[in-house]
Amino acid sequence: MSLNEINNVIVKTEIAKGKSVVPILQNICRWSRTYKKIDVLVKNSNAAFSHVISAYYAGIGTIGDSHNLITKEFGPGVRIVSVLTDAPIEPDPKLEKNLCIHCKKCLRSCPSQYFKEVKGSIYDMDKVKCTEYHVKLKNEHHWPCGICANICPIGDDLKIYRKVKDVTLKGIKHCQAFGS
Repeated sequence: MSLNEINNVIVKTEIAKGKSVVPILQNICRWSRTYKKIDVLVKNSNAAFSHVISAYYAGIGTIGDSHNLITKEFGPGVRIVSVLTDAPIEPDPKLEKNLCIHCKKCLRSCPSQYFKEVKGSIYDMDKVKCTEYHVKLKNEHHWPCGICANICPIGDDLKIYRKVKDVTLKGIKHCQAFGS
């Protein structure tokens, strides 16, 4: 079952309970059904809705330097759909600790070089440059890019690949100085 199908099940269940519900589908559907093509985002790169920001405020994760949502369990390896509702749902607290270790791997690995380092903040991002690169990949039948998510070392699911139990301060400093 796809994320959008799961979203529809949640929506139908909440409507059956008499709740007001607005489904916000996965981004790829927005590009293919609303915009018709990702190319439109080159002219206007502002998204109508950010699943990343809504997930951050819902307590699911934090926003990494790469502008991806990062969760403790899966790092940036998550896909999100959202449901807006008037159902009385107990909110989770926002995560206090930023999960991004600022290792700069996404900054150095981005093929379109659209990140610019900003001291004390997440990277500035050239959304148009990133989208143009995605258009190029789409036209070559290779998209989406996802290198910034694939290179990220955060996520409990990666522990089986590591020789150490947890990320250490020594490891963070090493990543910040040398990248890996």
